[in-house]
Amino acid sequence: FGIAKLLDADEADQTATLRFLTPTYAAPEQVRGERITVATDIYGLGGVLYRLLAERPPLDVRGLGAAELERQVGEVDPPPPSVTATGAALAWRRRLTGDLDTIVLTALQKDPARRYASAERLADDLRRHAEGLPVLARPDTLRYRTAKFLRRNRAGVAIAGTAAALTIGFGVYHTVRIADERDRARVEAAKATEVAAFLQEIFTVADPSVSRGESVTARELLDAAAERIDRELADQPLVQASLMQVIANTYSRLGLNPRAEPLLRTAFATQERLLGPDAPATARTRRDLGVWYQDAGRYDEARPELERALAALEAALGANDPEVGETHRVLAYLWQTLAEYDRAEAEFRRAAAIARTSEPLDTVELAASLGQLGRLLRQLDRTSEAEPLLREALTLQRAALGSMHPDVASTARNLGSLARDMGQFAAADSFYLEAIRIRRALFGNDHPDVANALNSRAIMLAEAGRVEEALTVGREYLGTLERLHAGPHPALAVAYANMGSMLAGVGAIAEAESLLMRAMRIQEEALPAGHPDRAFPQIILGEVYLRTDRPASALPLFREALRIRRAGLPVDHRYIADAVGDVGAALAALGRGPEAEPLLVEAHEMLVRTRGRDDARTVEATDRLAAFYEAAGRPDRAAAVRGGGE
Repeated sequence: FGIAKLLDADEADQTATLRFLTPTYAAPEQVRGERITVATDIYGLGGVLYRLLAERPPLDVRGLGAAELERQVGEVDPPPPSVTATGAALAWRRRLTGDLDTIVLTALQKDPARRYASAERLADDLRRHAEGLPVLARPDTLRYRTAKFLRRNRAGVAIAGTAAALTIGFGVYHTVRIADERDRARVEAAKATEVAAFLQEIFTVADPSVSRGESVTARELLDAAAERIDRELADQPLVQASLMQVIANTYSRLGLNPRAEPLLRTAFATQERLLGPDAPATARTRRDLGVWYQDAGRYDEARPELERALAALEAALGANDPEVGETHRVLAYLWQTLAEYDRAEAEFRRAAAIARTSEPLDTVELAASLGQLGRLLRQLDRTSEAEPLLREALTLQRAALGSMHPDVASTARNLGSLARDMGQFAAADSFYLEAIRIRRALFGNDHPDVANALNSRAIMLAEAGRVEEALTVGREYLGTLERLHAGPHPALAVAYANMGSMLAGVGAIAEAESLLMRAMRIQEEALPAGHPDRAFPQIILGEVYLRTDRPASALPLFREALRIRRAGLPVDHRYIADAVGDVGAALAALGRGPEAEPLLVEAHEMLVRTRGRDDARTVEATDRLAAFYEAAGRPDRAAAVRGGGE
């Protein structure tokens, strides 16, 4: 860290020769093992700028072997950031076209001599762009592009210039966003300089002379910035608010949600006061705050923030703006979480329609909308509609984002759950393992997204009969969530319910009951009355009671779960059939055969009609109904059920 910013161009020969490997930002000369100069640092700086502006690296080199890494870095030109922008970067994608594309690609030239001569020169061009002046960088000519030659030498790599890269990169990020957001306020070139100066001091903690050789993590840099931002930028409140929003969202992506809230609240209050409650910048922060509330399980607070953000962005940007589409998708996910499935589907479809008609085609947002719509349809048992959407989403994401991206992991996990529903356990496991591998590589182990993928795999392992493996994975999942959530959270309730189910399956009844009751207590506090998820621990606990000869305790739980599911799910949903059958089984165990029979028949017929006779749920319902007839001394009816005659 901190090499390029300390050197002038004529000091380039005085660079260090010690090398380490950071493939994402490695320059061609680094991977060839050549001497490291300021030009090498400029390349790394360009890579970080690219990532900040496009929210993805210039090249996807994760997991490549040495030979392929050398080929990619030495021969493959990154596309302009305006072409590959994804996620939040879609909001400013159009403004990258032109000067900013040229500036970043100049820093990323394969030939060191064609890059900026120093970080100061690069900073000058960025400031010229911010001030509306012509930049000095020029795009490659056709003649030069066709004259490039291949280079092949084995690599050694140096980490260098990251402090300067992040300093200028955050300044550019700030400048690009503010240029559009502050149409009712002054946009001054001094703001970028102010941000750069602030962040340069923050990132000096990564300089080896300051850190004494210790590794400095992204979290430590964020902590340092968050601690000082109040006093350092007090005279630039909108700059301060913009940086707070960036830092808060980065905390959230790292799974450090509690650290994000105060920054988002402060940023929002500042923007609301200075720009107005419905300005685009204020609306974006309002949306981020709504997402934070949802992630925290505070749904009543999330809804009004997201709805008002959508209305403000529609009014300011137009109904078909990509940011409006993204906000439809975010709101759709909240409706899905609240079991408002019709509203969720409508919002997801609106988001997909906006993305599909955007110019240029918004591939990443389209894939996100299709993938989340597919997840919803899978949840609603509309498998034939869900599968093509999920597969299209994964194809689009792999093409646009590469193999190592959170969106790819999410869609892989959803395809795994779809395969699990269909009893295709090997395919499901493959998808789940891919999702877990990607998320661990990106986020580490203690992250909600990693925990959720582990949960899905644990359920699949249990359903496949691999109970001991399921318990091992489930305990890891539960431990992660307990570390992440200090108080009651819906995700913890799901974890306790799933672990209770698995423990009951191996006969650990007392521990299972304790976890299931804990899950129910959390849901009473965290979920609205009648939410379909509240039926899960009730059903599982009822099954534990039924298995341990306590049908009188099981029956009220089954009945309440059935009431909840009938009110909140489609009429032919498999979960309704499960609950109908469970009520029938409890009545049968209590000796109330005339009441039990029609319910057992109804559950069986629903599953035969919607899932076919060979589905695992249907087979279980068939066995249950046949056993009821056998116990009642009606073997002919039992035989008819087993033979498919009823």
